[in-house]
Amino acid sequence: MTDTHYPLEDADRLDAIRHGRMTPVLSDDDMLKIAAEQKLTRDELTFTEYQARAALTSVAAARSLEYLLPGLAAEVGELCDVFAKATRDNDGTLTNGDLVRIQKEAGDVLWFLSELCRLKELPLDSVARANLAKLADRQARGTLRGSGDDR
Repeated sequence: MTDTHYPLEDADRLDAIRHGRMTPVLSDDDMLKIAAEQKLTRDELTFTEYQARAALTSVAAARSLEYLLPGLAAEVGELCDVFAKATRDNDGTLTNGDLVRIQKEAGDVLWFLSELCRLKELPLDSVARANLAKLADRQARGTLRGSGDDR
């Protein structure tokens, strides 16, 4: 991926962001413009688009590590709770209602992660790409199993 730098005309810069040729920190104005141009009925959604749209739902008080980290942990806990209750109450079998709740809770986890990354100026798309590259490297070296970040 090439990284385009400023200055670009606004439309060119947003197009470069949208198509993965540029990964800057998006300003609130950029996010509003990208989100406004997206078609909500489209099936495909990029991480960049998600992060831009999710940011539109963030209130000022929610833009801090003090809010985002405990919020992320709480949402992960709620997601785990679905599985724990399925194990306790239904021999580990997930019901359709459980799957609906998993989707909702996973979405909340994604929102918190997206906002945490945005706060730290990490495009979610870049985080996802780096993770896939790390996993591919581990797979190639036969180290998917095991523990530790540097295996």
